[in-house]
Amino acid sequence: MEGSVQPGGVGQGSPVLSPTSTGQTSAFERFRTTLIYDAITRLPLVLWFAICAWGMGHRLYADFMAADTVDAKLVLDLLARATGMAFVLIVILALSLRRPAVARSAGILPRLVAFAGTFSLTPLALLAPVSQSLFVSAVSLILVCVGYIFACYTLLHLGRSLSMMAEARKLVISGPYAFVRHPLYTAEAIASLGLLLQYLTLPAVALWVFHIALQLTRIQYEETILSKTFPDYKNYAKRVPRLLPGVY
Repeated sequence: MEGSVQPGGVGQGSPVLSPTSTGQTSAFERFRTTLIYDAITRLPLVLWFAICAWGMGHRLYADFMAADTVDAKLVLDLLARATGMAFVLIVILALSLRRPAVARSAGILPRLVAFAGTFSLTPLALLAPVSQSLFVSAVSLILVCVGYIFACYTLLHLGRSLSMMAEARKLVISGPYAFVRHPLYTAEAIASLGLLLQYLTLPAVALWVFHIALQLTRIQYEETILSKTFPDYKNYAKRVPRLLPGVY
């Protein structure tokens, strides 16, 4: 879920609208800049994540109550799932309170990539988990915990500038964004790698690689709209790595 979700922009530029053939802004494009449009587009996401949060919380409580003994593996498992649920709850809050977009990518392809990137790992739930050693299971759960904790921190810092699509709201370059341009995608990649270790089969690996490819494509669309909206973004991109400090 950058997502999902990345720095957007507001207050540093005027809304970017698509002109009609007559040079006038269409009624639909004007409608897209309103709070009503933003509320309509985020409502399905808020409802979906709310359903996910309820299901995660219900299963977490049920599994905890059904456990015969409490050991290190159970604690790590519950912690990993709890951090995942916390991430989803913060996404709901950020989506509910987010600023209206001041610029959006044109065309349907950036939206399709964002949608596919957000949900491309969902089919993992259809695969059967693979029995792993205690060490691999521990590494998996630790990666999930670290990824979601970092994602929660990033979301809290990003606040009302959360975007699911390639949109600009407010340029955020402080906090975790001072070290990488897309910390939320970094956090999600760490968590998804931990999840992959639980389904370590060829189909699962192929699905994970496809997910990462979608997220990298998504980043390209987001950086394009941010560069067009905020004059300072190109200088920011020159001095701050994209995903991994000193690597990429």
